[in-house]
Amino acid sequence: MKNKLIFINLLLIIFTSFVMSTQEVVKIDKDKYKKAIEGMVVDEDGNGIYDATVILVEKNISTRTSRTGRFVIEFLGGGVLHIEVSKPGYLPYSTDFYKTGKKVLIKLPKIVLVSSPLEEVVVTGTATPKKYREAPVKTAVATKKEIEKQGAQTLADALEMFTGVRVENNCQNCNFTQVRINGMEGKYSQILINSLPVFSALAGVYGLEQIPSGMVEKIEVVKGGGSALYGGNAVAGVVNIILREPVKSGSQFSFSQGFINSTEPDTLFDFNNDYVSKDLNSRVTFFAHYQRREPMDYDEDGFSDLGELTNVSFGSNFSHFFSAVNGKFKLNASAIFEDRRGGNKFDLPPHFADIAEAIQTYRVDVGVGWEQIFRKSSVLKINQVYSYTKRESYYGAEQDPDAYGLTDNPLFYTDIKYNNFSLKNHNV
Repeated sequence: MKNKLIFINLLLIIFTSFVMSTQEVVKIDKDKYKKAIEGMVVDEDGNGIYDATVILVEKNISTRTSRTGRFVIEFLGGGVLHIEVSKPGYLPYSTDFYKTGKKVLIKLPKIVLVSSPLEEVVVTGTATPKKYREAPVKTAVATKKEIEKQGAQTLADALEMFTGVRVENNCQNCNFTQVRINGMEGKYSQILINSLPVFSALAGVYGLEQIPSGMVEKIEVVKGGGSALYGGNAVAGVVNIILREPVKSGSQFSFSQGFINSTEPDTLFDFNNDYVSKDLNSRVTFFAHYQRREPMDYDEDGFSDLGELTNVSFGSNFSHFFSAVNGKFKLNASAIFEDRRGGNKFDLPPHFADIAEAIQTYRVDVGVGWEQIFRKSSVLKINQVYSYTKRESYYGAEQDPDAYGLTDNPLFYTDIKYNNFSLKNHNV
């Protein structure tokens, strides 16, 4: 009996050793044939594209790019393979077919995605992110590149590139502007900043020329009623200004000077400074704008046809992505000072002029926001905005000392929005 137990134990030891040896051989064999594809997805400017979908088609393996645009796909075996890359706002990309060979690590050249208007993500028409081609409400879009090519210095200049949208000057003295959508007056159009209606009626009177293009990343225009989403002012349409969020560090300075009627100068300075951390989690942009325009009397009747203007504006946008909680904090602040005047006798106080319209505008905007991603299909956004507009004005004739006015317009706005996209054919 004792000999039988010894024999059985020896068999168990031999069997166990064989199994362990076999398992080790299999493990080594898997590692021997395990391979990886490494690459980077960038835009046309060479900036890494975050959260692009990368698929190794033949192996049915997918991953997403990091915040720097890099990706790694591990797989077993070999063969003839290719990769497909997609990202909303860009045309899909497919690599050539290639043999994996004996290489364990395959490094691909940079994959450049080309932006496409049809793939652009818009938010204004439905108040939720939609691909441009899938949006049920027609939305016109102007990107930062298009704004720069247009040579636009202010929001008023940038809006002139949209069909069906007209920016017109309605006063010879004070030169206030309004945006007409589908021919309707400016008071029937709602202007948003980051999808929030913080542009009050008072601020909108001269506000189109007060917002420099340097603080704008994209402009979305919806023609047609949007009152159900954005309030009673959105009868003719909605103009949504998306503030800049930098993609790489750098500085930019521009200076231009033009002459009106060959004699009166119009001088502009613009400065932008961007910082993006190495992990791309922190982004800061600072902008400053200065404009000085001398009054112009085109018909030489002694009164200005284009008023005197001084505009100084500056601000900063900051955002930080907290990867530990998958949330994003945003903070933006800006200040605008503008002094404009029309009429005559510009070297004297307004009430000594025969006709004068003089307006001094002080505007401050501060916004704080948090975006929490619970799952890829569930997002909570909380925004709190404070906007204050103060206007000192003089509208008078015949040297009227009582034609001065003062208006204060504080505005608080809180927006809480939860989106769930997990349902197949519906959004909540």
